Amino acid sequence: MPVGETLSVIAGLRYTRDEKDYRVDNLAGDSILRGEERFNVSVSDTYDAWTWRAGLNWRPSEDHLVYGMVSRGFKSGGFQDTPGDAVDAADGFDPEYATQYEIGQKSAFFGGALVWNNTAYVMKYTDLQTRRTLPDLSIVTDNAGKATIKGFESQLAWRPFAGARLTAGYAYTDATFDEFEPEPGVDYSGNRLSRTPKHKLVLSPSYTVDMPDGSDLRLAVDYHYESRIFDDNSNTGPEQRAPTHFVDARVVFTDPTDRWSVALWGKNLTNELTRTFQAVFLGANFGAYNPPRTVGISLNYTY
Repeated sequence: MPVGETLSVIAGLRYTRDEKDYRVDNLAGDSILRGEERFNVSVSDTYDAWTWRAGLNWRPSEDHLVYGMVSRGFKSGGFQDTPGDAVDAADGFDPEYATQYEIGQKSAFFGGALVWNNTAYVMKYTDLQTRRTLPDLSIVTDNAGKATIKGFESQLAWRPFAGARLTAGYAYTDATFDEFEPEPGVDYSGNRLSRTPKHKLVLSPSYTVDMPDGSDLRLAVDYHYESRIFDDNSNTGPEQRAPTHFVDARVVFTDPTDRWSVALWGKNLTNELTRTFQAVFLGANFGAYNPPRTVGISLNYTY
C-alpha cells in the first residue's frame, strides 16, 4: 500500500490448519539387526496457526530499493518417515515456529549493467524441527527447544563490457541452538546447526563471443566455496567436514539457428574430495563421498 511517493507498506495475515492421518504397517523380516519386527500404528493430529508479515519499502529512485520486514512463520508438525519401532511411529513431532527480522537493499547502477543486492536477517526459532539418525539407522525428526540463525547475504551481477558477465554471491550464516536437549543428560545448547556453513561464496564469470556467421562461443567457470560444517548436531570431531573448493567449467558452441549446440565441460576440476553423508551404525562410521573430477562432451539438438 503506497504511503506517499517513495514509501509503501506491506502487510499480510494467514491462518493455516493441517489435519494429518498417519498409518504404518511394519512387516516381519529376516534381518537380525532389526529391533521390533512387526508393529501397526495409526494416529492422527491437527496443527493450526496464525502467521503474518509486516514491512516497509522505500524507493528513493527507480534503481534503488531499501526495505525492512518482520514476519512470523509456521511449519506443521507430523509423524516419523522411517520409524524403527511402535514408540517412534506413535511419537510425532510438534510444529515449528519462526520470527524473522530482515532489512535489505536492492540497487542497479550504470543503466542496469551492475546490480547489487544485500540482506541482513535474524531468525528466532521455537521447536525447530531437526533430524537425526538412530543406532538402528532409522531417521527421526525431533524438536529442538530454541535456535537463532542470523546472517548476511550479498549478490552481484555485472556486465562490464559486451559479452562479459560476472555473477557473485556471498553468505554468512551463524546458526546455533539456544536450547536443545535431544536426550536426558545430553545438551546441544550452543552447538551449530548441522550442515550449515558459516561462509559460502560463489563466483561465476562468463564470456560470449559472437561469430560473424551468427553462431556464438561461450566460456564459463563456476567456483563454489563452503567453510567447514558438521554432519550432526552433536558437533563432535568425527562429524566435522573440512572446507571445500569446487571448480566447474564449460565451453559451449551454438550454431546460428540456435537449433543445436555442443559443449565441452568439466566438473570438480580440482578433484576435491569431501564427504557428502555420514552415519554411525553398530559403533562404526560409514558415509559417502562426492564424485571425482569428471569431463565430458554434450550435444544438444532442438527440433
